Amino acid sequence: MRRIGHAVEYRSLAEPNWVDALTGAFDLVAVAGGDGSVAQVLLAMTGATTPVTLLPLGTANNVASSLGLTADPETLVGGWSRGRHCRYDVGTVAGPGGEARFVEAVGGGLVADAIVRAEAECDGSDKLDDGLRVLAELLVEREPQPWQVEIDGSDLSTELLAVEAMLVGRAGPGVPFAPPTDHDDGLLDVVLVGEAERPAVAKYVEERRRGGRPRPPRLPVRQGRHVRIVPPPAANLRVDDEPWEHGAPVVVATGELAVEILLPAGAVPRASRLTRIARPRHARRLRARASFPSPLLR
Repeated sequence: MRRIGHAVEYRSLAEPNWVDALTGAFDLVAVAGGDGSVAQVLLAMTGATTPVTLLPLGTANNVASSLGLTADPETLVGGWSRGRHCRYDVGTVAGPGGEARFVEAVGGGLVADAIVRAEAECDGSDKLDDGLRVLAELLVEREPQPWQVEIDGSDLSTELLAVEAMLVGRAGPGVPFAPPTDHDDGLLDVVLVGEAERPAVAKYVEERRRGGRPRPPRLPVRQGRHVRIVPPPAANLRVDDEPWEHGAPVVVATGELAVEILLPAGAVPRASRLTRIARPRHARRLRARASFPSPLLR
């Protein structure tokens, strides 16, 4: 970053008061890490005028991939000064015991079960492979259960293996449950995975485990602003990559909150439409604040 000409101040997400560092007068906040680090910073920057950009260094990189940020860090940094701005919707979820915000998805069933099992059984040394393996196991073991799902008042309750209310199309270990999504349309993509969809998802996961690059499974997707989910007894729910522990039913919504994103020159979001935000021309030297998931050498 400094070699290109940016003035940089580093902060680690391991520091206890890292959020306080985001209140300074900076032109850009850069997040170097995986989806967990990205979620922490995007949620902290929701509603702020300073844009955020991503340097994907994780395993799945679901958010960065959906924004087209797949190049190496040096290329991405080189495109900052010629980048463009867009809104990125931030969702909310509320249940009997609490509420939260999210940047990827709220869901129940397969992906939520995989998160819980991987946490209990895996050492975290290879999150991507572990996630695919556990998901493959669950696709064999699980039977559809009755889920109550309402999308903007329309009742779509049925027996499901999974339900996902998504802001990005990828979930868990990078599995594309929904097509590329618009990140600024104020809508959730709601994916209902039933018995009919099991073979397509299982085939995709198995081909990924063998090192292939299969085509995404075609799953039924509906859109809406408000989604109410009532899971069957003892079912797991998740918010982004964390288990939801505030009870059910849950109400998921989007359209009110957003964070501003800087897309470097050359980044091609997977969605076809992005709302640009008018900004004054940047000086050549961006003063960037970078947030890292672990301490760096200074």
